[in-house]
Amino acid sequence: MNKKQGIIKLIILIVIGILILSYFRIDIRRIVESDMAQKNLGYVWGIIQYCWHTFLERPALWIWNQIVIDLIISKLTPMQ
Repeated sequence: MNKKQGIIKLIILIVIGILILSYFRIDIRRIVESDMAQKNLGYVWGIIQYCWHTFLERPALWIWNQIVIDLIISKLTPMQ
């Protein structure tokens, strides 16, 4: 129940944020599509990719292959 409330609060906060931006006549699409925003988003995406490939990929794949897959298989395998 608590997770559902958190999601609902997040959605409400996003809607309120969009309404506030609309009140001040801020065009989100124009901002996101601007050259500067595209450059900044590309830069941040590059940092995210670097961090993933350098630090996170191997541990995440190990956790996925060794723990998550085993849990899924154990839940799907009928008990004897």
